[in-house]
Amino acid sequence: MASANNGTEEYPVNISNIHARTQGDINLMTKFKFLLASRKFWAALIGLCFVIIKAWKPDFPLAEEELTSVVYLMVAYILGTGIEDGLSRGALLK
Repeated sequence: MASANNGTEEYPVNISNIHARTQGDINLMTKFKFLLASRKFWAALIGLCFVIIKAWKPDFPLAEEELTSVVYLMVAYILGTGIEDGLSRGALLK
């Protein structure tokens, strides 16, 4: 810990706290950038939008069976992409 003297009193300055908070902000931004670049995120968001639109406006030109098929397709895509990403990372670790 460093201490600073403002003339009359000394107070502790914890440099590591400032650095940790800055690193946390950088890590959060990096995670947010990865989220926005994620195909799985966008597929889930599109599927969620279809479900919300159908619930909000029941006369939306998409039958319940079609909506169910779209949701299943999105789930399959997300799982396939996740497996692909996992296997490619596993190959990199070997």
